[in-house]
Amino acid sequence: MYTKPVKIATGADSWVMALVWLCLLMAANGVFAPWFSLPELAYRGFTHQFTLWTVGESATLAQGLYGVVDPTQLDWDRMSWLLVQATQVVAGLSCVGLVLSAGAAFRWKGKATTLVRLAAGLSLVSVVGAVAIWFDLSGSLNAAMAQSNTFWNLTMFGHIQLTGFACGQGVAAGVLLVGAGRMLDTQRVVHAETAPKALGRRTRVAAGIILVVVPLLIAFGIVFFQGRSYYFISLCVIGAAMLPFFAAFEDRKPQARELVLIAALVVIATAGRGIFFMLPHFKPVTALVIVAGIGLGAEAGFLTGALTGFISNFFFGQGPWTPWQMFAFGIIGFLAGLLFEKRARKGELFLVPVVIFGFVATVGIYGLLLDTSTALSLLESLTWDSALACYVAGVPVNITHGVSTVLFLLVVTRPMLRKICRIRKKYGLLPGA
Repeated sequence: MYTKPVKIATGADSWVMALVWLCLLMAANGVFAPWFSLPELAYRGFTHQFTLWTVGESATLAQGLYGVVDPTQLDWDRMSWLLVQATQVVAGLSCVGLVLSAGAAFRWKGKATTLVRLAAGLSLVSVVGAVAIWFDLSGSLNAAMAQSNTFWNLTMFGHIQLTGFACGQGVAAGVLLVGAGRMLDTQRVVHAETAPKALGRRTRVAAGIILVVVPLLIAFGIVFFQGRSYYFISLCVIGAAMLPFFAAFEDRKPQARELVLIAALVVIATAGRGIFFMLPHFKPVTALVIVAGIGLGAEAGFLTGALTGFISNFFFGQGPWTPWQMFAFGIIGFLAGLLFEKRARKGELFLVPVVIFGFVATVGIYGLLLDTSTALSLLESLTWDSALACYVAGVPVNITHGVSTVLFLLVVTRPMLRKICRIRKKYGLLPGA
């Protein structure tokens, strides 16, 4: 029987609200967040940073800090100031437009697409202007101090630096320009019959984010922040992990109990890590993350693992290893969901494959990633021999962790999955992709 595809309003408010909050955050960022920083001020005990609105103060302070006392020594001409004024005007208009866009998107959804894109375009132009200002001012300082205007002197060792807030503003503006129409379109084409897919669209997107975006974030932290900004990178990993999870709410209204269930599993895993603190490397975290992936799906499994790694380290110590732990726990939960979630829903799950997966994933994924983290962060001169020594030294630790995962899976898998499946059926939570 043929049924014509129709468009219906499915209330995809999760994407709409994501756009609304993104507009408001971008507006607040444009007004309050720093666009430029003077690193030497931090070394002198000051934490003051400069927004786009106080770039003139940045130039004045730079003259005094770096011995460029005579303003004529700084090639900061009238055209530069005109660029500053023009960028500030565009940035101000974009802030107003973003606030109006947030209200219009919340009220009229798809009808606000043009306004959102206009505001995002202005925001992107303001970011480009800020980059031009930073490049001009930094280049003038380098010239006045007889320094080469290289990439490193402009970024890593620059006297004036562009902050991550400006980069985030540019990325967010690009996302709105490309995706505003899709996010605000709450009409979806539905078919009476759909062929079952081996891997859902949402899961494929999640796999792309987890396997490409998250490793790139970790690599960015290693290369550009030298492993020091692990809090920032950890929050970026959490944000990336949330995107595919909240995509599960694309075609329906989320319920608080769905988020509470994830939070409860994170709390249980964090508490489990704390309870067994006296036994080094003998922890139930990996087992509980695997159970979360099997019971709630791949995306929820990754989010549970990433959040557990971040939150539990507030008790065990944050460091450059935190993003690696988050990714390791998360990828294990994601793979567990891909391999076993559908079988668990059909009642066809066997414990032996889960246990084997738990041991292999703990040793081969978590152990390998954390040993790599140790080699990159602790070894001053990384060679093949030193890296091999690091991996060999980690074998007993990884075997102990793998054995603990097997034992905890044997104990907790079936009772916890029964509870999770009962809650899913009772409340209709988190349907498959």
